[in-house]
Amino acid sequence: YLDKYIGDAIMAIYGAPLMQEDHIKKACLTAIEMMEKLNVMKQEWREKGLPSLNIGIGINTGNMVIGNIGSEQKYEYTVIGDNVNLASRLEDLNKLYGTNIIISQSVQQEIKAELLCRELDIAQVKGKTKPKTIYELVARKGNAQLEEAVESFQKGIKYYRERRWEEAIKMFNAVIDLKPEDSPSRLYIQRSRQFITSPPSDDWHGIFIINH
Repeated sequence: YLDKYIGDAIMAIYGAPLMQEDHIKKACLTAIEMMEKLNVMKQEWREKGLPSLNIGIGINTGNMVIGNIGSEQKYEYTVIGDNVNLASRLEDLNKLYGTNIIISQSVQQEIKAELLCRELDIAQVKGKTKPKTIYELVARKGNAQLEEAVESFQKGIKYYRERRWEEAIKMFNAVIDLKPEDSPSRLYIQRSRQFITSPPSDDWHGIFIINH
């Protein structure tokens, strides 16, 4: 259900107004197909010498208030609630990580067996008091090189949180060898190098606090 346009953004609702048992998977496949189509368009623009553009997508699932919301004079069929706000925050985080599709842990739990995901970070987003584990929805499964890159990235995250900075950097460089444009790996290499020269405090647990 296409809910509304918000500036240059599109807000869509899955699982309403009619219930769909696989609405989480449908939302994720839509995001993947959007990126597949965008990549084709980018190539066409390059061939024509036209400027390119990029998109960010955030997907979350959970309890929300849904229905005709507003007043007697003006109302719309939409969703509101904390879980809606989180999806918006996830979309915005793509700029920080250089990704295109960020999903919540609740979404990842539902689709991880069928679609390729990787843990990106434990982040405390603006307006939230508790950190959330966030994931990138990478692609459909079946690409051996991408799957190897994801596996190496997860090892890098593990070493990073264990303060094994040099080993983490090696793993993230291994990801870049397989996926040269991988922005999250470059971000973690930068963070790891900073921690080598200026280690975090003893109570650091790998949580990244985002204030914007």
